[in-house]
Amino acid sequence: MLPSTRLKLASSIFGVLWALGMFWWSGAYSLINALLLAICGAGAGYGWYWLMRGIIARGRVPEH
Repeated sequence: MLPSTRLKLASSIFGVLWALGMFWWSGAYSLINALLLAICGAGAGYGWYWLMRGIIARGRVPEH
């Protein structure tokens, strides 16, 4: 598996877990809240991808 594929998968999982965690923590279980947090979770996953991609591109991650 390519490193970029693993990074995309990890970023997607991060975004989903972040959105689910925020939904559970908010305590307001409504459709609007779920939709807003899903959009924010997608943004969090996208931001995580670009942040980690920049760190990996600079060579700060040791190679195995």
